[in-house]
Amino acid sequence: MDSRALNNGSHVMWLAIVMFCMSPTNSATCTLTVNNENLYRTREECRIEMRNMVDNFVSRGIFSQGTCVELGIGV
Repeated sequence: MDSRALNNGSHVMWLAIVMFCMSPTNSATCTLTVNNENLYRTREECRIEMRNMVDNFVSRGIFSQGTCVELGIGV
């Protein structure tokens, strides 16, 4: 569970972002959800959590897509 160190003293962390829509054909029904208090040390950890969130929405019949975004965090 190592984070990568950047040259400027920052570390790379990952943020899961999930969009869910009540209607996949109406963008007005879409909402982004971001848990910025839960950053992940690796892309794989982020992808697992993001995938769980997407699968949860889809299992309830809600259109959903997700991604993980790389962040440089200063230490």
